[in-house]
Amino acid sequence: MINIGIIGCGGISAAHYNAIKASEDVSLLAICDTNKERLKEAKERYNVSVAYLDHMELISRDDIDAVIVCTPHKYHKDIVIDALNYRKHVLCEKPLTISVDDGKEMIKAAEKNKVVLQTAENHPFEPHFQLMQRFLKEGFLGSLYTTKFMQIWNFPSYTWRKNKEIAGGGCLIDDGIHLITMAILLAGDVEKIFSSVDTFRQLAEGKEVDVEDNAFCILEHKSGVKSFIHASWTSPISYFHHEAQGENGSVLYRNIGSKYEMSISGFDYDIPPLPEGISSPESYLNQLRHFVDCIKEGKKPFLDGEEGLKVVSLVLAAYESNDLGEPVLISN
Repeated sequence: MINIGIIGCGGISAAHYNAIKASEDVSLLAICDTNKERLKEAKERYNVSVAYLDHMELISRDDIDAVIVCTPHKYHKDIVIDALNYRKHVLCEKPLTISVDDGKEMIKAAEKNKVVLQTAENHPFEPHFQLMQRFLKEGFLGSLYTTKFMQIWNFPSYTWRKNKEIAGGGCLIDDGIHLITMAILLAGDVEKIFSSVDTFRQLAEGKEVDVEDNAFCILEHKSGVKSFIHASWTSPISYFHHEAQGENGSVLYRNIGSKYEMSISGFDYDIPPLPEGISSPESYLNQLRHFVDCIKEGKKPFLDGEEGLKVVSLVLAAYESNDLGEPVLISN
């Protein structure tokens, strides 16, 4: 049995809790949050008897094997390093960090203590994306030409995600990071990035917004593939678009609201039933299973600290490209 602690009991923690609950060999032993009311509510909702206001109390327990970090972005680094130094395996919500130097420290701590550090990116664990990867791997698409990933929804309220100091950025670092990760998984490392970001809603609930609510990126991969990324917080329609075009065929997945369609061209394949929405419970369960398997088998996750930092570096390069008004070369 792998005993897990959750640090940060905001909305995303529920998805991780449901994945834990659905796993026979994983147990939620303790939770932590600095907000007393939120901690109390989560303790009742998750039916857990141990709850802390200080993460050090949780990670210092000998019976905790791993932690899932679900705090706002700014606080990932210190909590993750503390947990790693107590030799706890860590599944850290995306983005891994908002600073390249902080990310390097996190990776170093994981290596030093010989524990697993995995970036929590559930979208690559979505069944439809795993099917897209299979189409590419098994040659159905042939040589890949382009990919397109879009995540568009409405986010009019003011939360810490619209505070640059805490979040590190807006829709690009929060949602677009999923899209860039999937593009890399299909097309490989990026050589050049060009981006444009905008803040159309400069006020939310009467408070000033200092992060972008729309981001557009073009990625030029070393493989020659080009990827288009669009993340947005200003649409009344929740819309996901994941597409790959190749020499022999193409695949398109779209999810509007809770309805999805997956289309293929150039080849035949009996597409199985897929979850009706993103982010699906299946994606979080698949992510947790991978994390637990890596712990048990002593393997590196395919989205380990280095891969998580690679995507963070690309997001930061995208912000630099926007500021400069020109493409930025990526050194990998």
